[in-house]
This record gives sequence, structure tokens and C-alpha cells, in this order.
Amino acid sequence: MNRIIKIYTELDSFYDYRRGLLQWIMTQGISDDVLRKREGERLWEQHMAKNYAERRMDTFEYPALGINRDVFRKAHAERSLTNFLMYYPTNLSRQLVTKVIELEQLTDIPINIGGLVLYVNLFPYEFDEELRQGFIDHCFTLFGGRVEVKTLFEDTSKAEPLYYRQFDYVFKYDILGEDCRAFQDNLLGQPNTNTAFIVPDVLVREVEAFQGPIIDRIFAWSMTMAATVRIVPIAHSFYDFEKTA
Repeated sequence: MNRIIKIYTELDSFYDYRRGLLQWIMTQGISDDVLRKREGERLWEQHMAKNYAERRMDTFEYPALGINRDVFRKAHAERSLTNFLMYYPTNLSRQLVTKVIELEQLTDIPINIGGLVLYVNLFPYEFDEELRQGFIDHCFTLFGGRVEVKTLFEDTSKAEPLYYRQFDYVFKYDILGEDCRAFQDNLLGQPNTNTAFIVPDVLVREVEAFQGPIIDRIFAWSMTMAATVRIVPIAHSFYDFEKTA
């Protein structure tokens, strides 16, 4: 029987909130939205674009601009729909289905897919019903009607591994980051090797035990955890803003 594949992701994976918040911080004081976005893009290209594309860690340290990790974390904690002025769609929205099929081919030959259901967590962005339905309609068009989209509104900062067992794939940028300690701290007591967690090749911290490209280092680490959790590293550009020609 063809199985229904359940996928979890977040609005913060559909849009590059990191670039958006950095531009938002840099342009505080500019009231006109058009001018603010234009200036944000100018400052981004001048000061951050190259560093961001080549990053190994999310340090967010730009002293000359008055930006450090604490400043960014404050903006992140306070993020809302207002910040969408500076948000840009990521590559996830264009590559999600292809990536899932690619991963299915590694474990299930022939491919046994009866349908895809995508659960998008809107937290912490407060959508009214009209906006929520508009987002679902947008996704229907985006995925060519091939994916059923449902929305959630749940704070997963305290979510433990058990929560994610309901999904086959989890596309969450920060699952290994400092905001998901409940997940990390409970892995040994709640092993889950059926769900694949698709993580960016960005280090949380430098680990001298592993050398080489970041994606290879995360893969090597994931092998040591294979009996507990299934981690699949991917180029961080997957979660970054989609570049246009």
C-alpha cells in the first residue's frame, strides 16, 4: 500500500528570517517601507552577503553596525508579521518535494508514496483566518497541487523527540541549536530513527574531533548518533533566501 508521507516545517523555513531580521535591525529609524527595504538590501550587499553565504556558524557579529548575537536574539524573540517587510522566500519552497523524493529513493525502492502532507508551523506569527487560508492557497499553487498543506501554531522550543515521531521528515533550521535544548537533552531517553531531521551545514560550535567540510563533519557526528536519531545534513543554502537571476 502506498504510504502517506508526513512532513513538518515552519514558516521560518519558508522565509529567511535571519537575513530579514538583520536587515530590520540595520534600518531601524527609517519609517518609509519602500526606502527601508531598499536601504536594507543595500547594506546587506555591502556588509553581509558574502559572509552570510560562506558562513560556518551563525555568529551574527557585525560590530561596526552595532549587531551582535544578543541584539539578534532579542530581535528574534520579538519577531512578528511586521518583519515580513524584510523576509525573502527560501530555496526550501522550491526544493522540498524534490528533496523528499530523493531521500525516499535512498530507503524505499521502488518509491512507495501515496501522498504528501506538509504541516507548516506558523508560530510565532499571528495569522488571522483569511491570511492563513491565503498561505495555504499559495502553497497549493507553489507545489502544483501535489502537496496537502495543513497549518500548526505551536511553540516547539520545549518539544521533546516524542513530538516529532508523528512526522516522517522534519525540515527545521535550528533543531540542533540552542533554542531546542529540550529535543537534544532527551534524545537518549526518546530515540527516534524513523524520522529524518534535515539540518543545515552550519555548526552550533566548533568540534575539533571532526575535520573537513562542515556537511561532512555533521554527517560524521550523525553517524555516532545513528542509533538514537536520524540526522541528514544539507547545504545551508537550502534554508537561505532564494537568489534570483
